[in-house]
This record gives sequence, C-alpha cells and structure tokens, in this order.
Amino acid sequence: IDGDENVYLAASDVYDTGFATDPFGSGMIFKARPDNDFLAEAFVSLPNTGGALNGIGNIVWDRMNGQMFASNLEDGMIYRINVNGMVMETFDPWGSDDGSDGIVSASEQVWGIGLNDEAGGKKIYFPRIDANERAMYSVTLNEDGSFPSNGSEVLEFDNIMGVGLRITD
Repeated sequence: IDGDENVYLAASDVYDTGFATDPFGSGMIFKARPDNDFLAEAFVSLPNTGGALNGIGNIVWDRMNGQMFASNLEDGMIYRINVNGMVMETFDPWGSDDGSDGIVSASEQVWGIGLNDEAGGKKIYFPRIDANERAMYSVTLNEDGSFPSNGSEVLEFDNIMGVGLRITD
C-alpha cells in the first residue's frame, strides 16, 4: 500500500496452480486505486515467461521515495519501479541469468524481499538458498533510493534453520 492508499498486487504461479497459462500475465504487477473502487489495473509488466512456481516473488513499496521494489523469479533480479510503473533499474545480487526461459535455479532466486529504514539509510533484505547456504543478505540503497553497484550485497546472517527451498517473507 502506498501513501495514497493504492494497493499493489503481483501475478505469480508460486503455488503451482497447474494452469497452462496465466490469464493476467506472469510478470504483471497491478495497482488498485481507492478512487476506482479498487479495481485492479495493469501497473507494470516485468519480463517473465511463467510456468510452475515462476512469477513475481515479493513486492514492497518505499513510501519515502515513492517507488516499488519487486523480485522476479525469472531472472533472479530485484527491480526498482517508479510511481508511474516504469522500471528505473535492476539489481542482480548473484550474477547474470543465462537468459533461458523459465524460473532461475534455486541459488539465483531472489524471492522474499523486505525494506527497512535503519540508521544510516534504507536497506533491502533478501535471502539466498542453495546446497551450501541458507542466508540473509542486504544492500543499502543510495540516498535517492537507487541501488548501489552490483556486488555490494552484505551477508547479514547465515545458517537459517529449516529445509524449505524458498524464503518468501
């Protein structure tokens, strides 16, 4: 929910519904405005071919900078999107995707994201899970809300308990 009480919704097949195609578009993020009875309208479409467990991971609104961040399971990136639904930039913490269609490997996935105001700035938190690691990372955003350079992610803590293949929230 943003400062104007707009609600944002992301299309996803994270529950593996088994539908052959996503009727709303697998990379779609919608905006529901109070002045339109919260009827969902297309806000932005991120590159995503869909399929089982693919789609948009999490979305989070940055009220201070009037922007959204969204994780995309297709390419493992975090997208920075302005108030008008335009992609401003991306952050790829685990290196470039090979460009093939479909969800990236587990070690490249960025699913759950969170934004937190902290002394010294805003941080975006995101997990990494692979055969050797269950950890939480962060990046500190620049003063204008933009991403720092790729490779600037910081390990916050590791050895997260559990055996699940994803950390979603």
